Amino acid sequence: VKYNRVTDSSSTVNVALSVLKPTYLLKVLQNIGKERENSMPKESRRTKMTRNLLNDSFWWLLEQKPLRKITVKEICQVADVNSSTYYQYYTDPYDQAQQQEKELIGTMLAFTDRYCLRAGEILSYDQLYPVVKDTLDYIYANRHRFRILLGDHSGINLQVDMIAAYIKKLQPETAFLPLGQDACPQKCIFYSSGSFAIIYHWLQTSDTTPTTKVAEWITGFVQNA
Repeated sequence: VKYNRVTDSSSTVNVALSVLKPTYLLKVLQNIGKERENSMPKESRRTKMTRNLLNDSFWWLLEQKPLRKITVKEICQVADVNSSTYYQYYTDPYDQAQQQEKELIGTMLAFTDRYCLRAGEILSYDQLYPVVKDTLDYIYANRHRFRILLGDHSGINLQVDMIAAYIKKLQPETAFLPLGQDACPQKCIFYSSGSFAIIYHWLQTSDTTPTTKVAEWITGFVQNA
């Protein structure tokens, strides 16, 4: 009888190919696949699911009432988790709101990194457009949460925090310099505030203008300014 050795990182099986039926061999390979699946870290999946439940509950409540009136107990009741689980992720609803805002802004800032050149080089205006377009696509995909943060219930000044984050990113010493080497904080404030005003109006009025067109407006605004 001729034996071939079927190996896997999680198991080793000796198979007599001349004797065993193909269906048995298929079952052996399926078991190997199950072993691999079962060896995957389940904790990370549970953690992600729990965090998503807590955040979905938080956003739902924040849409209903001001942040100052939201309690940990309410979030846990909506998410159907106990308070001890909540405190593994957040200290209170204010901390949760800040982390949610930080995540949104951080993702937007990451789009600029895709188009950054080497240190000392300047990002051209043609390269600025895709940065703006990608950012707007992300904002539009998460427009419900952005609208809540821009409303009266959030207890967070999203405009100030966004502009501050972008000013820090657009400082002359960084590689991302659509404004040129003579850029200064005042110019960054001007461009960022104007761009934010366009985005704010676009979001809050449920404007149906596509992101491609809004990106053209903002890029053109920076060019003309």
